[in-house]
Amino acid sequence: MTKSYHLMRSRTHRLSSNNTNDGLWDMISVSDKMPRKRNVNGISSSTRSSKSVSKPATSKTPHSSHTLMVIYGCCLVILAILLYEYQHILISSFGNLKFYLGIDKRNSPLKPGGWRLADADTLKLYNTSICTIDRQFAHEINEHDFENIYRHKKPLILCFKNGADDWTLSERWSIESLQKEYGDWDVMSGNSREIVRHGGTGYIQASFSNYIEDIMYDKDSVGEPMYIFDRDFYNDSSLPSTLKPPKYLKIEDGVDDSIFFLGMSGSGVSFHKHADAWNGVIYGRKRWFLFPLEKTPPGGVYPGFTQQEWYRRIYPLVKPEDKMLECIQEAGEILYLPESWYHGTINLGDTVAIGIQKKEANTHIEKLFYREGKVAKTLRNKNRTEKLNIMKERLKILEEILHLLPDSAEVNMKVGTMYKDIGNLHEAKRFTDRALELDQNFVVALLNLAGIESQLGNMEAAIEHYKQSELIAPNLWDVYAQYGDFLLNNGQASEAVVIYKKGTVLEPDFLPLWTQLRHAQLMAEDKQGAESSLKEINRIKNN
Repeated sequence: MTKSYHLMRSRTHRLSSNNTNDGLWDMISVSDKMPRKRNVNGISSSTRSSKSVSKPATSKTPHSSHTLMVIYGCCLVILAILLYEYQHILISSFGNLKFYLGIDKRNSPLKPGGWRLADADTLKLYNTSICTIDRQFAHEINEHDFENIYRHKKPLILCFKNGADDWTLSERWSIESLQKEYGDWDVMSGNSREIVRHGGTGYIQASFSNYIEDIMYDKDSVGEPMYIFDRDFYNDSSLPSTLKPPKYLKIEDGVDDSIFFLGMSGSGVSFHKHADAWNGVIYGRKRWFLFPLEKTPPGGVYPGFTQQEWYRRIYPLVKPEDKMLECIQEAGEILYLPESWYHGTINLGDTVAIGIQKKEANTHIEKLFYREGKVAKTLRNKNRTEKLNIMKERLKILEEILHLLPDSAEVNMKVGTMYKDIGNLHEAKRFTDRALELDQNFVVALLNLAGIESQLGNMEAAIEHYKQSELIAPNLWDVYAQYGDFLLNNGQASEAVVIYKKGTVLEPDFLPLWTQLRHAQLMAEDKQGAESSLKEINRIKNN
């Protein structure tokens, strides 16, 4: 069964919207398989028949009772010793349990808030006892120390004696409460890579109930769950009245933005960075991967890998000199994320969280990044001369950033891209080569280099870079779109058809890919294939 959801930039509160995205895509639909039923482990009650058996009466003497008490006492002592000796096993299984032993006395239900816990396969894949991020109880750090030790400097996980109940009303975030109050509201979701590509917001619009009952437990064409990443839902709801974070994380109207997060095991978001922020997990667990500003995450930034792909392919290659911090944020904890820190996440179990993020940058260097981004947005609807002037302005800002961050793979890549766009191919190649020297798995830089080599007339080098890109990131549709264009533009229509088809498998509802595929099929005189592609084009347009 196939269902179509509009690709949206923003959500109209409580109302379905027919507005289409003003960005790269006009419309996208998510190919939904038959709804996956949740696994509910019911307890079967079996009737056990037993026969009455008469036994001889036995009398208990004080001596035998005393002996039993001694045996019980010895067993308890042995059990206590075993628990102490093997606490490391408990820690590796349950993250930072050692931190909480003797502190959190609440009896947690099997499914807190009605949300699913991580299953054995998820724990085997993503669970870890590693935590290289500072962790403190919120009441043990004052505002002065937070500002001097952590603000804009380093991440911190804040713990609370009563978990999330110390900073919100956790019952208001339960599946029952959210679905009852907001079931017909629209929410925005997407996969970890495409959320970042769309500017840090979801792009698939559906009702909250539809997401909970269907989309949340299904996966997209690259095998990744859809993750609610919605910048409007929280502010439109009554949930803000429930938040009472520590004073040093106070929320200010007009200064702070909010993001509502919800996703199943394996969902998350790929690497990006922004102004000062904090993230509070009410239910579930969230594994964080953090890199300081001067170190672009290995593998590069969007649109490269989904976070699951990055974890499988790149995480094992991370070295100590990469300066990565990582930890699992437990339910009830708040993670403070300093400005400019790259971060990516993977959820363990159904995870409900709220993010509060400053709208504007505070530090000089992040202000430059924000400024360059705002200038880039002014390119729309400009003539060629105006666009050239805007690109030169962007290049000037990026070169100022590069002076401050000479070993940043991301900044070198961006400078190379700007030189390519203004037509200085030799400088474009020099900076892009530098980006790849810093990170050979930076797939976006590799694709850019292939395009530069093509324009320089180095066709064999371009083909080699496209093939290498496919090896590094086989699930990135950009590889097949750009490689297909290269082949088509160089008279290799039949070869382009093969490449474009790989892209349509990954993005079966991406209209530009089907359009290019049909064009290549017509050039290759594959009339039957072109007719088949036309049907897909009409299907997408009609949806």
